Amino acid sequence: MKHNIKGIIFDLDGTLIDSLLDLTESVNYALKKVGLKTYEPEIVKNFVGNGMRSLIETSINHLLMEKKIKQNDANQIKEKCLQYFLEHYDDNCIHHTDVFFGVEDFLKTYQKQYKFAILTNKSEYFTYKIINHLKMKEFFTHILTGDKETYKKPKPYGIKKIQKNWGFSNNEILMIGDHYTDILAAKNANIPSVFAIYGYGKLNGLIPEYSIKDFLSLKQLLNLINNR
Repeated sequence: MKHNIKGIIFDLDGTLIDSLLDLTESVNYALKKVGLKTYEPEIVKNFVGNGMRSLIETSINHLLMEKKIKQNDANQIKEKCLQYFLEHYDDNCIHHTDVFFGVEDFLKTYQKQYKFAILTNKSEYFTYKIINHLKMKEFFTHILTGDKETYKKPKPYGIKKIQKNWGFSNNEILMIGDHYTDILAAKNANIPSVFAIYGYGKLNGLIPEYSIKDFLSLKQLLNLINNR
């Protein structure tokens, strides 16, 4: 199918912003508070992509597999860790977090040519706190977050809502993300997807229509798609 892209939906963490260090520090703060071992960023990045509760639950489940904690204690520890994480992240979510190289230039250059939206599994509170700090909000017509279960990826309903408001057909929209949930959400919505190789996530066997190594290659990809 020929694509004529007019709108781009972006994931947030690992796609537009590099938030890994702040997430890792907050995860480790929470783990330390309950007396558990901490993780390096290279490990934590494998837990990012399904929202903050999932981030903590996956961190604890990883320790369960290593038999560092007992199954009977896991649920209570998860709730305590989530509370500690949210408290710490609220104070520290913008210490290291910044846009990836090329993002700001891309958004400024193409904001009149394309419509942009964000679809993230991150909570609304932290999404807007970071976006406002980075002065990004003005570029996006829609910012949908993981607070509403309906919009959580890989469900297609967030994409469909944005698409309906834009009035674009399936071959006029791209979903760009670094996680299998982004690619699966695009497939479920029947729109083309772009995998951000530079991000944190994995494809888990899914095959996107396209992939990019940075935002320069996104420019090249859009030129290629729209000039076929």
